[in-house]
Amino acid sequence: MFMRNLMTRMFFVQYFFFFFQAEDGIRDAQESRGLGDVYKRQAQDLGPVDAVRGLHARTAKQVMVELPDEQDVYALLRRVKREHANVIGDLAECCEGFTSWSQLQLQELLRLRVGIHTLMSHAVASQSQEPGRQGLVHTPLNVRRVLEVAVQDASHLCDRVYGEAPQVQLLGADKTKFEYFQEHVYFVVFELLKNAMRGTAEAHKATMSPIEIRVVQQDDWSIAFSISDTGVGMDLETLRNAQAFGFTTAAEISARDRSPMAGFGYGIPLSRIYCEYMGGGLEMVSQGSVGTTCVFEFHNETENF
Repeated sequence: MFMRNLMTRMFFVQYFFFFFQAEDGIRDAQESRGLGDVYKRQAQDLGPVDAVRGLHARTAKQVMVELPDEQDVYALLRRVKREHANVIGDLAECCEGFTSWSQLQLQELLRLRVGIHTLMSHAVASQSQEPGRQGLVHTPLNVRRVLEVAVQDASHLCDRVYGEAPQVQLLGADKTKFEYFQEHVYFVVFELLKNAMRGTAEAHKATMSPIEIRVVQQDDWSIAFSISDTGVGMDLETLRNAQAFGFTTAAEISARDRSPMAGFGYGIPLSRIYCEYMGGGLEMVSQGSVGTTCVFEFHNETENF
């Protein structure tokens, strides 16, 4: 038991340090390493940049210098999670206005961040004795409940912005038995559903057509979802751009006045990263003035971890 805990601690420490160094751009000064490249190219408005950079520098120091005792390592993980809760938004502000040169860096950086966040959350959750869970994994996942919470949260935002929200039909959600990370499924469904509601509200201002969420599970190791709307839709160019970090069809406004239904343009590409975390994926089909369908899968085969 002691050796297993020791190896676990060392794994987390080494992995965290690699991540925070990669974000801070100090692993390889000759090549672009995540945020390091953004720091060097951002000439004005250094507030968000310096805040994010300073946060990760402090965390890297804490992880390596303040190596806690075995029982305290989880307190460190909880603190890191809290301190880094808003990093995605700050990062998005840092990178606003950058073009395709940063897409690969952002994808690699955020893919690593998703992995780190999942490991931290799993380690913290492993201290709980909640029935039906093994760390962050729900065994099995209550798919209907996750969908209902995502629908409720997205509908609340839509109602705030547009005065009402479209109805959502859930199909096949009761015929599943799947072990997976609830946080990942919720994030993807919420982000894509928020887009579907916005497109529906803007296309049907009088009477909103319902949105359909369909769930299909064909085996024990994969589960598929589709979210279909009859909203404004997208042409091919917009569809391609929508899958890039930082792209949004919302009007260009300041971050302070940004609508809760349209953020920094990270929802779709981040959703793809979450789906791909264990070997799944996400695809979108859309047609202007007709609507959009998002199809995505989650896999739970251990060899994909």
